[in-house]
Amino acid sequence: MTKLINSTWENVKIAAEFMMQSDNRISFDDNKKENFKEFFDYNLEIVKNYMFDSKENLDRHKIAAIIIISILKVSPLKSSGDEENNIFVGNYVLATEIALSYMREQLNEILLEQHEQTISKYFFPDSWTCKNNYFRVFYRNLYFADKNSDWGLNPLDIAERLFLLEYITLLKQGIDVHKLETYN
Repeated sequence: MTKLINSTWENVKIAAEFMMQSDNRISFDDNKKENFKEFFDYNLEIVKNYMFDSKENLDRHKIAAIIIISILKVSPLKSSGDEENNIFVGNYVLATEIALSYMREQLNEILLEQHEQTISKYFFPDSWTCKNNYFRVFYRNLYFADKNSDWGLNPLDIAERLFLLEYITLLKQGIDVHKLETYN
């Protein structure tokens, strides 16, 4: 997992640099990498304990959920903006993008093995009940779960939502989802 943690943190840094170019009020704390590793390892063990067969590798959705939670717990981005009137969701956007990128990379490896077309992006469901797109709904729900101690960030719930996003994407691309049943 060390390779995954290191490459994930490198992606966090790259995404953070891009976000800082877009908004000079955002700063990134690279010193939080070790804390990220600790949260990742801790959450990985918890999720493994809930699996029926703990020897089984965790699927990409659960790993992505662990990535999300670990990034949120260390909150590597800070904003010097007007926090009194605004909520800074930069870490939630960052965590979601990094997790989706990880999932897409893993999925595309499988799709290549299956001689299927790869995906370049995830398709998010259209929201007809509010004006927010589903990507925004997703990271806002992470924010509300994180800030509400009664709800909390549940990696298995997050993994399920990520699975459904992937499922929708595969269906939209005309890929038989049952071809992937033997892959984690």
